[in-house]
Amino acid sequence: MTGLPGPADAVCTTFPSSVPDGLVTGLYLRGGLGFGEWVDGKSDVDFVVTLAQRPGPDEVAALRRAHDAVAERHPDGPFFDRPRWVVPGVARLHHLLVTGQQTTKSRAARWGATFYSERFHRVLRESLSIREGAFPPQYDDRAERGADVTAIAAYVVEEGVALR
Repeated sequence: MTGLPGPADAVCTTFPSSVPDGLVTGLYLRGGLGFGEWVDGKSDVDFVVTLAQRPGPDEVAALRRAHDAVAERHPDGPFFDRPRWVVPGVARLHHLLVTGQQTTKSRAARWGATFYSERFHRVLRESLSIREGAFPPQYDDRAERGADVTAIAAYVVEEGVALR
């Protein structure tokens, strides 16, 4: 595939080739890549696939193996890091519920700094520090950072449920 960052191109070739022929009918890239917010070495590849039919146990197992194949063949891909992904991820979902607009994780973290109480600004800055170096590190104590990540996630979920 031309014009895509290497990791996105790798997902677009590895995932479909790792499932039985005809199971995947489409692969759609989304998230920061779709919004033009790709950061080499930091961004993940968000994607959705469409399937030819509702998956049964064999197809679900094949889809799991396809995810494993992507991780195995591309071990240098971004990893799940709670401050990097959870904090802006829950902020992004909350942003959608509040505004009706989709946005990127980084933009959602910046929005959160204007929307959430000061209590959560430090962990929002930490997520932007890790994602893109926008701020100096905000924590020396990983346990304290973990507690703040958990607190903002719980708060945002509670607020999101209240909106429904």
